[in-house]
Amino acid sequence: MRQRGLVERLTASDDRRAVDVTITTAGRRALVLATPGHLDTVRELVLDHLDATQLDALANALEPVVAALDPHERFNPQRAKD
Repeated sequence: MRQRGLVERLTASDDRRAVDVTITTAGRRALVLATPGHLDTVRELVLDHLDATQLDALANALEPVVAALDPHERFNPQRAKD
């Protein structure tokens, strides 16, 4: 990914033994372009095989994960509807 210009590796400022990796503008663009295909694949391979009860259970089980990943609810789909 570094060779393709998608990420940048830098020595960590607080620990020279570690490396910080950041996504570049080109990397962010590639991620955005890959998202629709990735979502289609997840839908085909996972979600399409679950019934409504299983989908509800999955959504409930993932709520704490989503809350940890997005503590300020910046990506909350309910917020977009309001």
